[in-house]
Amino acid sequence: MKKILLSRFLFYLSYVLIVIYYMCGQIKFLYEINHFIYPLVAIILIVLILIQSFKYTLKSLVLMFISIIVFFISYKNSQNSALFMTLLFILTSKNIEIDNFIKFDFKLKLYLFLFVIILYSFGMTNVVLKYRDDGTIRYALGFGHPNVLGAILFSMCSSLSLINYKKKNIKVYLFLFISFLICTFVCDSRASQFGIVILFLLLIIMPKIENNKIFNKIIPFLPAVLLTISYMSAILYTEKSDFIIKLNDLTSTRIKCSSEFLDYYGVNLFGHHFEYYGMWDKRSYLTVLDNSYMNMLLQFGLAPIIVIMSSLFITMKKAIKAHKYAIIICFISLLFYGLMENYAYMIGYNAILIYMSCLIYEKKGKDEDEENSNNNISLIV
Repeated sequence: MKKILLSRFLFYLSYVLIVIYYMCGQIKFLYEINHFIYPLVAIILIVLILIQSFKYTLKSLVLMFISIIVFFISYKNSQNSALFMTLLFILTSKNIEIDNFIKFDFKLKLYLFLFVIILYSFGMTNVVLKYRDDGTIRYALGFGHPNVLGAILFSMCSSLSLINYKKKNIKVYLFLFISFLICTFVCDSRASQFGIVILFLLLIIMPKIENNKIFNKIIPFLPAVLLTISYMSAILYTEKSDFIIKLNDLTSTRIKCSSEFLDYYGVNLFGHHFEYYGMWDKRSYLTVLDNSYMNMLLQFGLAPIIVIMSSLFITMKKAIKAHKYAIIICFISLLFYGLMENYAYMIGYNAILIYMSCLIYEKKGKDEDEENSNNNISLIV
């Protein structure tokens, strides 16, 4: 028998459910159950916030209250709860040790990945195919979209890289290589290819530049730089310069998409509800804004993205100060991945986002009061 905090159990239960929601949505016998997962997880996390609230400092409570208000208003405006859900997970991760959580994330996704692939091979999932203009067929292998398959592989690569940073484990590089091949020849997810390549390069380069003062000073500004590049590219696209057009082609028309969304919706404080397919008159072929920075800016609003950019800046500075460069590697690859995919802010794909909770309270290796807590429950593990 091993005692586990009730709050920790509820957190992990919620995370398992949200990952199932993202990964198992095309499994036929889970259709009905999957519809209830998102609201159930939200209820569990809100209850968890109430359970933990008496343990927070006044500073933590103020930060939580402000964040919840801002992100809830954004959620009501956008009618999209993905960013608000990520916030709830960050706020409820008080008793979570980040390294153990990342290990759990990798194992959970690996087992579910194999589970979905097996069911797909037996015809127990929907078959989702996408076609590019050049005739390329993109396979999802039982997942909701080829890009979802790519996002899951990138997520596992990120967690594995964090766990094994500096260990020079050949199995890590082999896993990254196989994932890259699947992203290239099966689902053709260019954002995931890009993210995995950056992970691979950083695993090699980062140990050599950890103590570089210029790097350590510059890298926390990366989120704001990429947001600025995304926004300015969308603005400049209307001028049809050769450079922007070539960059648009390299990013699979992401810049054009961002420019048209920006023109149609504009920027406001708490975001917009993105209209469904067919509502855009002549531009009805656009249904998704893939760039995470422009997606957050336009769909969720200026207020949440200011909070996010500020949080990322401070989080990365804290990680550098603590010499946690494995976390820096994962954040850098995720930030570049976000240029081409809008899954970057979704907690179900990116466990590393939990590390942003260091802004609310300091993480500990063990909870000092774990043995004597009244919230302990006994589980056989």
